[in-house]
Amino acid sequence: MHIPKTYAVTDLRGNQAEIFDNLKDAPVLLTRQGRAAAVLVDPEKWNALLDLVEDLEDRLRASEVKLQLARGETETVPLHALEIFDGETALSR
Repeated sequence: MHIPKTYAVTDLRGNQAEIFDNLKDAPVLLTRQGRAAAVLVDPEKWNALLDLVEDLEDRLRASEVKLQLARGETETVPLHALEIFDGETALSR
């Protein structure tokens, strides 16, 4: 596990350029009165993390459904029997 560089919140004013430059390499931990107060993350890395979390949630849900099917706790429905929505309106299949 990577230990992020740590700066006091009060250091933001005087070291802003350095702190933001460090975001390219890793998140930066900001402290207030010696305690963790915030974490700064590069926006591209943040978006990548959100995408990864969403993918993992989808995989988990798919695994849960597969397990339910294997246990006979749910039944399948043919795709043609479903109403597919495009956001607001039902599409007939």
